[in-house]
Amino acid sequence: MSQTETLQLLGDIVAANSLIKKLVQGLNYNEFVSQTKKVEDFKEAFLAMSIAIKTLPENLKKANPDIIWDEIAQIDKQTDICYLWRSLDFFLYELVQRVEKLIAQKEQNTELFECLESLIINMQEIDFMLQESYSSPNAKLEAETKLEVLMLNVAQSIKKLPHEFKEKCIDVAWEGIEGFDKQKSTSLFLWESARYFVNHVGIKLKRFQVKNNHLGVMY
Repeated sequence: MSQTETLQLLGDIVAANSLIKKLVQGLNYNEFVSQTKKVEDFKEAFLAMSIAIKTLPENLKKANPDIIWDEIAQIDKQTDICYLWRSLDFFLYELVQRVEKLIAQKEQNTELFECLESLIINMQEIDFMLQESYSSPNAKLEAETKLEVLMLNVAQSIKKLPHEFKEKCIDVAWEGIEGFDKQKSTSLFLWESARYFVNHVGIKLKRFQVKNNHLGVMY
């Protein structure tokens, strides 16, 4: 399941709870059950929440065992309106807060892995260029023009990396790479910067992506 689909399902859970909150707002139990249309919408919202939870990836649920996913998923089988009413505090506040936290984490990880993907694609192109030999000044100049564009892309992607991620990789000279676009790019500086990125930074990013690839699916 894609990250977009998982985010949509988590959003469905929050939306269902928002609807439930709107339906019961300002009413006591007796006032609520006397309104047939609201009761039916109430049940439909719980059904939508149950379907969304049942559809969520299993690895996400296992990674967040503090949420009683299986019990909540069975709420569609609950016909006792009084029981659902007594459970409102959990669904409208505790569950929503936890799901919203998951959404925030997933969005952050989505941004992280998009940056990593961009960096690794650029790394592969740069690495290929570093392996090439350029037989003429014109060929080298053409290569340097392309290499400068790639390194500018790298600098922009690194600027978008979450601060928390950079703090975990303290042995990487992030500021130097981020500031590439502000440096006067001589031929020597360009090639040395490219080598540093591929040999020191790019490899670490690739290892991190492979090691943590489940984040891109789960969160």
